[in-house]
Amino acid sequence: EKQREREKREAQRKAEAEAKAAQREQEKIEAEKKRAAKAVGNAVTGTVGREVGKTVGKKFGKFGQTLGGNVGASLGRGLFSTLFSNKK
Repeated sequence: EKQREREKREAQRKAEAEAKAAQREQEKIEAEKKRAAKAVGNAVTGTVGREVGKTVGKKFGKFGQTLGGNVGASLGRGLFSTLFSNKK
């Protein structure tokens, strides 16, 4: 009887450990998906912001275009980061 109880508890512990491991693996996959989405979003918003900044900066010559592009890219990425941050 005691042997069966021990085996039952051991099987339960093993099942719980496997469930926790599966949950951790799923959380890793979800975190990787979020990182990938954030990277793509940053790239896209940076590019869009850069193009908008270049267009606005053209009025001020080549230097204005360069500066506008850099500022626009930074603003685009910052805005994306702010809008999609998960701060609680």
